[in-house]
Amino acid sequence: MLDYLIVGQGIAGTVLADFILARGKTICVVDDNDPNASTKLAIGTCNPVTGNNFVKTWLADSIFPFARQFYERLETDFGERFYYPKKLYRIFPDEKRKAKWLRKCGQPEYAAFVAESEIDAQLSKWLHIPLGSIEIKQAGFVDTKKLLERYRTRLQENGLLRERKFDFADLLFESTFVKWHDLAAKRIIFCEGSAATNNPLFRDLPFSLNKGQVFTLRIPDFPDDAIIKKKCIVLPWGKSVFKVGATYEAAYENLLPTETGKEILTGQLKDLFKIPFEIIDHEAGIRPASIDRKPLIGMHHQQKLAGIFNGFGAKGLTLTPWFARHFVHHLEDGILLMDDVSIRNHLQRTVRNR
Repeated sequence: MLDYLIVGQGIAGTVLADFILARGKTICVVDDNDPNASTKLAIGTCNPVTGNNFVKTWLADSIFPFARQFYERLETDFGERFYYPKKLYRIFPDEKRKAKWLRKCGQPEYAAFVAESEIDAQLSKWLHIPLGSIEIKQAGFVDTKKLLERYRTRLQENGLLRERKFDFADLLFESTFVKWHDLAAKRIIFCEGSAATNNPLFRDLPFSLNKGQVFTLRIPDFPDDAIIKKKCIVLPWGKSVFKVGATYEAAYENLLPTETGKEILTGQLKDLFKIPFEIIDHEAGIRPASIDRKPLIGMHHQQKLAGIFNGFGAKGLTLTPWFARHFVHHLEDGILLMDDVSIRNHLQRTVRNR
């Protein structure tokens, strides 16, 4: 009998699987390799200071160093590169926010994350930046598609993956274990991303799904040593190739890229770049976010053999390593989950408070 059956091999399922395996537990991951899964389409940015108010990401002092150590460990383990630390230069949108953001440079709690930019003159060769920019440290990106592919291969090679669509109707709950087809496990953890809204056990949780559209660009004359953010994020992805994103659409009709999304991103790029760019791909995905923009983690209050590890949204690449360890400590050692993420508190989390 397995210790855990994990449903979903996006970033949440993959990272959780890694921490469970590190505890010497047995698992099987169920995933149908959906090409439109949100993690595979994510541009993978890790940004510790965000929003118009220019505030540190929740738990940034803990989660960013931990995430970097986690991805670097995977790189050593696989002998391949997944994580790319980069400075991020955020363009000032107006004088008021420029003054506000620059004040953060003098605050001790921001010292590890922001600094005054020293390359505005260089950036101005390619970009419209009349007010300059501010440097964000400890930023970077993860090549999520490559990471997930490599981890999937390892799961396959070790017989730890079932490549098929998970149908809840095939799941049986016994008193001390769950059964799915020929597999039996002591617990089942759902890491389904946006599909969780159709899960009969967890669909009433405060999800707030949103659609994101991204471009892949070719910009031959633009340097690739930093991430640029104005209204959109421009991420270096290879020689003269860049990822750009993303839109945030709470209302959407389908999972396909749209002309409206294309117009939004194109307008943002024209507002940013002085030089020509070529759109070579346009994709879309659905982010599995929660109303309060914090993860949804825990075991079901009645069906105690079933749990969820989800709701990470746009910050999933930095949040999942820290919270995967936290969840495994809860599952294996009995520590209490943080109130901010526990699904036991979902009724109190229906009002968004960022």
